[in-house]
Amino acid sequence: MRLGEAATIEALIEEDRNCVNARGANNRTALHKAVGKNFVEVARLLIDNGADITLVDGAGMTPLYACEFLAALFLLNRYWRSR
Repeated sequence: MRLGEAATIEALIEEDRNCVNARGANNRTALHKAVGKNFVEVARLLIDNGADITLVDGAGMTPLYACEFLAALFLLNRYWRSR
């Protein structure tokens, strides 16, 4: 299974709705991973099914903070490349 496959994630949620906040390596949730990989459809699916955007991972980041952090990195990268 690949994290970016929304249909697979949807099937897992149907089996166990509590899985949306399950934690794995470094205390990360599926939402942390979806945000980090820019899997927007999967992130939306997880949030729509109760994923908690405020859960903190082992690095002290919430999925919401990760979105802000990654967006800032993207903007900085674009700025530096345009110089």
